[in-house]
This record gives sequence, structure tokens and C-alpha cells, in this order.
Amino acid sequence: MSWLSGRHPSPRVFDFEEGDGEWLLVTGALTGTSAVSDRWKAEPDRAAAAIGEGLARLHSLDPSISMFGAVDWVGDVDDIDLLVIAHGDACAPNTIVGDDGSFVGHVDLGSLGVADRWADLAIASWSLEWNFGPGHEQAFWDAYGIAPDPERIAQYRALWGDAPTS
Repeated sequence: MSWLSGRHPSPRVFDFEEGDGEWLLVTGALTGTSAVSDRWKAEPDRAAAAIGEGLARLHSLDPSISMFGAVDWVGDVDDIDLLVIAHGDACAPNTIVGDDGSFVGHVDLGSLGVADRWADLAIASWSLEWNFGPGHEQAFWDAYGIAPDPERIAQYRALWGDAPTS
């Protein structure tokens, strides 16, 4: 997170402690609310657009300079569209939205890594339905700037479904 927060809106790490294979992080707050707060559930298209905007910004970072390996749950995929720095858990609650409806930052970055952009896009778009109900994906795709690819979406959603849970 320290590496990312200097390049992309995310919590800044002030201190950390490692013990028993786990980390305790002390981070700064982001000014805004979760994309699935009551405020944004009342405006799901605006929240969906902020989620798309945030992933477009994250995916614009150069993955060749990252310190991260591959996103664990994705595994080996032969047909890569575009390698990006991927959130790895791009569900709607992990996007923070400002009072004006704009993207503020990403949280819950424990699965951050390098992967095909469709790993994030498939899960983020799926999460819109879980959190807001059907019918809000277009705002997401418009904000990200790409049309949905049903084959890639199905591929990554199947991998997500096979991912081990902790």
C-alpha cells in the first residue's frame, strides 16, 4: 500500500506491525464513503461510474514498474488482453466515492497484483448486480471506457468462483 498510495488514490500507511504471519496496518482515511453506502445505493449509476473511473485510473499504472506478482486467484491465463496493476478484489464496497459522486480511492488492497484487466472488470461488474440489483452496468462500462466482453467476463467469473476462500 505504501508503494501504491504514492501513485494511486489509496490509504497511506503510517505504521505497521508484523506478527504471526499477519500484518496490522495504521493507515490514513480517505474522505468519502463506500460505493455501497446508503447514499450511493440511492444513486447506483453514479456509484457504478465512480467504480469504473477508479479502475480505469488504477489500470493506467504501468505494471512493469510494480513490485507485485500475479493476482493469486487468477492463476495462469494464456489469452491476456492487457496486463495491468489489478485490485484483485474489485467488488463495489472497495471503492470510496466522494460527496460529489467522483472516485476518491480504493481500499482492501490485500489481493493487489498484476493480471489481465478483465480479472477486475469481470468481478467489479458482477458486484454491481450483487450490491445494486440488475441494470447498472452501462454506467460502469462507459466510465471505464470499454465495451463488455462476455467471453472474458465469463472466464474470469469462473476463476473467481473457483478461488479458495479464507
